[in-house]
Amino acid sequence: MLPKPDDKPFVIADADPQGTDAMALLREASLDARALYPELFTPDSPPATNGPLGERCVYVVAYGDGRPLACGALRPVDDTTVEVRRMYVHRDHRRQGLARAVLEHLVCEARRLGYGRLVLETGYRQLPAMRLYEAMGFARIAPFGEYVGDPTSVCFGREVAAPFVGPVRYPWMRVELIAWLQALADADEFDRAVTYFYDDTRLAQDPELYLGATLGSGHEVDAVRAVTAALDALFAAEGLARTHAEYVVSPAWPAVLAAAVAALGLVRDERGGG
Repeated sequence: MLPKPDDKPFVIADADPQGTDAMALLREASLDARALYPELFTPDSPPATNGPLGERCVYVVAYGDGRPLACGALRPVDDTTVEVRRMYVHRDHRRQGLARAVLEHLVCEARRLGYGRLVLETGYRQLPAMRLYEAMGFARIAPFGEYVGDPTSVCFGREVAAPFVGPVRYPWMRVELIAWLQALADADEFDRAVTYFYDDTRLAQDPELYLGATLGSGHEVDAVRAVTAALDALFAAEGLARTHAEYVVSPAWPAVLAAAVAALGLVRDERGGG
């Protein structure tokens, strides 16, 4: 799990949109919406509801100490575009990095599901949300779908593989990544470098989790994925019980070296460490 800005761990998990936790957060979101936009509601306005989870849809809840704190969802617009919906953080748990973490998770899910573009809508009074979306690479777009003609709506969009997310939040983790890429490039401390990629972090299993935290761009994610793919091929060819000296003379080793050098050059040169 990535460290959080307030050092309080939370976990993002798939959820049933009609389940207890998702509905509890939706009720809280509705209360906040009524307070923020009282002119849009009447005493007999129907409560907000969630439909069942559809095909290529995602609904997640962020938990802290077992309590639901935030949520977010994806709903397809068409085969290549998906809408970010139900973004909400409980009012008692804001300014802790939850909204950004949920949105980063949804971006990764959109990529996994094969979408090329993300769109979303927020209310014109929700300035902190708009600042977050802009920081995450979203830009304002014309209203779409049900939001056309709604004067309270502000719409945003971005490509799923946005070229740059922004300055990474944990630069010390980036320094560590550079050190272990350098170790691979130098064929030095091989065992420890492998432990870093596979055990100390989840970079080998899911580098997208680190986009915006340690990795500053989709290009860097792809470069780290290439490193671990080359390592996987090395272990498939030679087994897991070889010595460092045996690995570096393997026919599969040059691919590891080339991938590490390429990733090292990219991570050092791109703006993610800024």
